[in-house]
Order: sequence, then structure tokens, then C-alpha cells
Amino acid sequence: MLDNNTFVLANFIQNHPVLRERRTYINKYCSVLELYTLRYNGNDETAKASLLNYKKAFGCENSDTVTEALIKSYSKNIVGNRFDFKRFKLFTYRYCLLCDLFMINCFDNKDKAQKILAEIKMIFKERYHPKIDRLFALLYDEVGDAKEFDLVQHQVDCWQKNKRFLEKPEKKILITANMSAGKSTLINALIGKPINRTMNDTCTAKIHYIYEKAFEDHYTHEWDYEVNLNADKEILFEDDKRNKEKFIWVATHFNLSSDHKSRLCIIDTPGVNSAANKDHGELTKQTILNEQYDLLVYVVNAENVGTEDDLRHLIFIKENVPQNKIIFVLNKLDRFKKSEDSISESIENLRRDLISRGFEYPTICPVSSYLAFLYKFEKSGAKLSNVETRILATLKIDFADDEFYDLSKYYSHINAIVADDLLMKSGLFGLEQTILQRS
Repeated sequence: MLDNNTFVLANFIQNHPVLRERRTYINKYCSVLELYTLRYNGNDETAKASLLNYKKAFGCENSDTVTEALIKSYSKNIVGNRFDFKRFKLFTYRYCLLCDLFMINCFDNKDKAQKILAEIKMIFKERYHPKIDRLFALLYDEVGDAKEFDLVQHQVDCWQKNKRFLEKPEKKILITANMSAGKSTLINALIGKPINRTMNDTCTAKIHYIYEKAFEDHYTHEWDYEVNLNADKEILFEDDKRNKEKFIWVATHFNLSSDHKSRLCIIDTPGVNSAANKDHGELTKQTILNEQYDLLVYVVNAENVGTEDDLRHLIFIKENVPQNKIIFVLNKLDRFKKSEDSISESIENLRRDLISRGFEYPTICPVSSYLAFLYKFEKSGAKLSNVETRILATLKIDFADDEFYDLSKYYSHINAIVADDLLMKSGLFGLEQTILQRS
């Protein structure tokens, strides 16, 4: 099984100082990274995927397959595995190299890092050893100051953000719904990017564990039979048929509206009422019964409240989940028409129905997840489709100018002084705060 701590690491490849060098040098640098990775982590999927990210970012993915003979050809003065770093110019980037090697191979394995450190130190004269040791202490023991080291302040800062992030307690949020409730859109809205497919006919019987990363590094990770640390939409949306497990792992930065004290994991379960795939509902029920989670978010389609499918699933939830762990989300309220519908009445009707089913004090969060997702996605600088752009423009007008659509008034208990106005009115900010404030 993969090491979760390694899988969720945010990387520091962007703006790497080596990218300023000439192509021949960058190829040499990548080759050294590859040599040490094969030597120390040749069978580790995550390490090899991390190395591949470096090679792609550096434009070296099509370079020659690394061998020790190839490395030796880069330098004239080598005794055994001891490179002449001065001729190789790795002397200039010795601290960058160490940070990269540790990040790829042994972020959470200090013993392995010490072995790599000992080998690297053999290359340099003894007068450089104390400073190299101080970099090691800075990374693994948080002792020292990054300003002492040339070129690596950014790498050290990212390393420490990862380390502090992994020290936070993990909070797991299981999300469940019947089909057509907008569950996948809600998850995409919370995360702020398209992680999940939203078409019902493409749903598969897999549990998706979506892990939060420490900061935005513009890389999304996925394990679905193979590790891919640079998964695009096509990879995320297309399940690998070779994966015989009932789960998929994803890791990405969550674009939440405020800071929080936990590192989050969203557990996305299949729709429980698929007529074509009865095993979806059974898998979801088994996950609800057996998985450890802090909160269960039940998503309800505001256009179709009180169906028989919802009733059956609510009975199961009531019998198997403590009530203080449940949040109900009334979704798709952007589809309501002022002349025909009442948001407040729909909330109260749902509340009365839940109370009649035995939920004594149900927490109900009204949301337009579609508006929130489109708005967050646009704010991130991503390009919307023409249709999405037109829909977002219309929703912005509705929610900005019409009190009917202002969902923030149903979150009077939430302090939203610094929140984005449109995210408040979409209800997403209130939902985020409700989730984050629940223990």
C-alpha cells in the first residue's frame, strides 16, 4: 500500500533555480536525480512518479535512460561513484540537489536520508560538511535558518509547510447522496477544481479518497492502479480498469475560503439508488458502516425532496450514524424560480420531514454548488467553457442583485466578515464553516 504521507506531499518544482541553466546542464542534473532514485527507491511507485514530474518539468522526460556509465561520461575525474561536482557544476546547486533528493526519496524517512547525505558528503571536502549537516538539521529537525543557504529558501519553505501540514490532525468527511443530487459538483465546489465527474452515467463503483495538500503546487495526484503525480482531467475522470480495488486515492490543494486547523480528506461515495448498478449502493453502505470519519454530509436535491430513495437512505443513515456527525445540504437552489418556489419554505419542509424521521436537531445548509464551483474555478484563473461562462454571468446577476437567492441569510451563526460576497450568497462559505467548526 502507498505511504499516505508521501502521496499527499505538495512539491516545489515550479521556479526551480536549475531551470535557468542550459539544456545540457539540466539533463545532467536530472540524470543525477534519477541515478540516486533508482539506487535508493527503485521499487517505490511514488518516488518514481515524483522523479517523472521533475523530468517533465525540466524537459528531460525523453532524455537517455540513466546509467552510472552515462553519469560518469559527464565528468572526467571520478573515483568509483564520487563525481567531480565542480566540473559537473553540481557544486553550485549542492543544496538544491540535496533538497530534491530528500523530497523524492525520503521526506518522511530520516534514516534513508542520512544514507544519501553520507554518500553526498563524500564528494565534498570536509570544510563543507558542517553546512551540509546544518541543511539536514533544518529539514528534518527544524533547526537553523534557510537564509544561510543559497538558492533553496523556497524549497525549505515548502518542505516546512509540508511538515507542519502533516502534523495537523486529519478530518475525514464522508459525502453521500442519491443520484442527481449534485454531490460531485458540491465536492468540486469545496475543492475549487474539477476533481470528480458530474454525469450520472459515468459513475463507477469506487470510493474516492480525496486528500488535501499543504499548498497549491498545481499538481494533482492520483492512485488508480498506478501512481500519477500529475493527473489531468482526462486521467481523473477515466477509471483504470486494471484497478481491482474498490477505492481510488486523489490528492490536491483545496481552495477553501478560510484557514483551518485540520488536514481534510473527503470520502466520495457512489450514488445509492443507481438502478443499473445495485452494487454502488451496497458499497456506499459498507463504507458508511466500516470507515472511520468525523462527519457525514448528506446531499439533497432541492428540486426533488422526499423521494422514496431518499427515505430509504435516510432510514439507513438514522440507524447507523450518530446524529451529531450529520450535516444535510439542500443543493441546486440556483434552479429555483422566484415566481414559483420558496427557498425558506423548502428548508423548513426538509427540517420538518427530518424531524419526523427521528433527526432531532438537523443541521441544514442551503447551497448552490454549481455557482460556487464556477465562481471558484474562474477565480483560480482557469478557463471556463463558453456555456459555463454564460451560465456564471447569469448566476452572478441573480445572486448579487436578488435577495431571493441570497443564501447567506440562512447562516446567521457564521461570522463572515472577511468572506467573499458571492461565495457567501451561494451558501458555500457557510457550509465550509459549518464543516470546519464541527469536531
